[in-house]
Amino acid sequence: MAGGERAAEQGLRLAGALWRFWEVHGHLGEGRSWLAEMLRLAGPDADPAARAKALLGAGGCAYYLRDHPSATKLWEESLRLHRAVGGGQGGAGC
Repeated sequence: MAGGERAAEQGLRLAGALWRFWEVHGHLGEGRSWLAEMLRLAGPDADPAARAKALLGAGGCAYYLRDHPSATKLWEESLRLHRAVGGGQGGAGC
């Protein structure tokens, strides 16, 4: 993995870990922007578990911002990835 790819994946992991912070502190728009950018930079070939967690967070931000169609799409992709890495139901385990 090249340096830029490694940095993008670390950013993805960080953003995935921070989404609850953004939710609790009412910074949903900021969180959604960061998650979208990190998902874009890391790309679809990023670590599936890290991507699943970031997608879960992006879906949560979208949901609380009342963008339910986007939330559903993000959560479905998160669940698919979570199951692919052996996580069962996904969501709470991310």
